[in-house]
Amino acid sequence: KKIMMMSTNSEFFHSNCKNVAENLGFCNNFTITYENGSSAGEGFIGLMKRVRIFGDQKIENELKHNQTLTLIVKIPPFNREEIEKYNTLELFAREVFVYNEMLPEYDRMQLENGINRNNFDDGFWSRPYCYHASMSNNSANFLIIMEDLRAKMFQLKDKTIPVDYDHTKRLLSELGKFNALSFVMKMSEPQIFEKFTKLKDLLCPMMDTAQMNKIMSKRCILAASLFTQNDDEQMKNNLLSLQNNLWKNVANLIHESNSEPYNIVNHGDFWTNNIMFAYASAHSEAVTKVCFLDWQMARYGSPMLDAIMFIHTCVDFDVREKYLEDLLQTYHGSLGKTLEKFHLNVEKVFPWTVALEHFHKFALFSYAMMIYGLPMMTNLPEELLNEPNTIDKYSEMTNFKIYEYKMMRYAREMSKYGFL
Repeated sequence: KKIMMMSTNSEFFHSNCKNVAENLGFCNNFTITYENGSSAGEGFIGLMKRVRIFGDQKIENELKHNQTLTLIVKIPPFNREEIEKYNTLELFAREVFVYNEMLPEYDRMQLENGINRNNFDDGFWSRPYCYHASMSNNSANFLIIMEDLRAKMFQLKDKTIPVDYDHTKRLLSELGKFNALSFVMKMSEPQIFEKFTKLKDLLCPMMDTAQMNKIMSKRCILAASLFTQNDDEQMKNNLLSLQNNLWKNVANLIHESNSEPYNIVNHGDFWTNNIMFAYASAHSEAVTKVCFLDWQMARYGSPMLDAIMFIHTCVDFDVREKYLEDLLQTYHGSLGKTLEKFHLNVEKVFPWTVALEHFHKFALFSYAMMIYGLPMMTNLPEELLNEPNTIDKYSEMTNFKIYEYKMMRYAREMSKYGFL
């Protein structure tokens, strides 16, 4: 079994890839080669490697020659500073837990209730198949081996382009199914669900460090600098007032104690870069499948946190304004339809009025994320991010105008809903 070595990886990486290949029926003198598995900007917390297996493979007791299979392997960054900055090892441990503990329980529960994996529309199967996930206290010994979704024609959308109505509607339908399984387990198997209630928020603590607070302060100054008219003075001052405590306020607002008895497990990092779509054909925009990636921030909290994050940070403004209630009803309807398969009534489990209340009540979470993330999503120059007082230098730049338009709309929404 020939393994072509990569200088950046340990024997741990190679041996696990070899074991997965053998478990999938590869035998004799198969080869394993490696390449980068994602482009710049993808895999924000971890590194992706594409593993290509080639050789003889036993499939249903028949030996087939010249078989090729590609897998994706996710590993932590090798940069110690990156590991410490983002608390990467804890994030990796969270994702390994989700793949090893939580999603298998959801699968079991669905299969026991006659929800078939082969019928994609029948239940929640919208995540990569995980062949192996393991971790240790040594960062070199963390890895997740998954199916290669690109080989199955899934695509990652451009994070700088707002998501349209059709993609959002399909995505929220899948989110409703996912959330339903959490409710079902919470109500029917509380002893198993108990361990999932311990999935505490990792995002707010990561954002509320001395290093990140300096960045957030500059982001707030940059946003405030957009409001130059006299009648915008209050808006400017309100944005500046967020500099020192924004993520503390978010953490307090979305704490699980504010959303019981409705809390379930959320994806936790639900935005464009963590979702892939498959289409009816190469030239079609008709979505046939959705896949949720990157589970490292899965957390226990309000069912609406993922919908809040995606709708506010990724969806086109005009789509939100025109179709918000329709989109939320799509989510809630899918939630209810899946709950019915387990003989539960959505109006008793998570009423529509409560869903609407949570969507608006916890929206500061997504606005804080946009104050932080929008400058990166619009690719603003590094100098402007570090020195917001250079804003005049970039005022005619196309990317800046996009940032200005979006950030001013976000700020006015924050004011409208009482967050500014």
